[in-house]
Amino acid sequence: MSLTYIFFAIIIIGIAFIIWLMLKTNKSTQEKTLADIRYKIDSFNTEVARIEATLKNEMVVNRQESNTSSKNTREELSGSFKQFSGLSSGVMNDTSNLQKTQLETFSSNLNNCFSLCRGIYVEQ
Repeated sequence: MSLTYIFFAIIIIGIAFIIWLMLKTNKSTQEKTLADIRYKIDSFNTEVARIEATLKNEMVVNRQESNTSSKNTREELSGSFKQFSGLSSGVMNDTSNLQKTQLETFSSNLNNCFSLCRGIYVEQ
């Protein structure tokens, strides 16, 4: 019987060794999987931080370009209004001078006409 007990003891030790190897293999596989997941999470966080920084920089650049473009547009519009104002003022001034000249000419002609009419009336 002692041989049978030794045989059973060897079988039990073998089974225990196999279970121990399986558990150790599972732990190393789990640790590897966990390390893999940690690496992927770290990589993801790094990429998110990089994209966030790039996005912030792009927003700053776009805001500056937009401000510059708006300023240029305002300056151009202001210049156009000044030019239009100067042209309008010049045209109104020219028109006023032309009307003044025409009115003076008309007044002079009318005075001449009245003078002629008085002369004719006085003679009669």
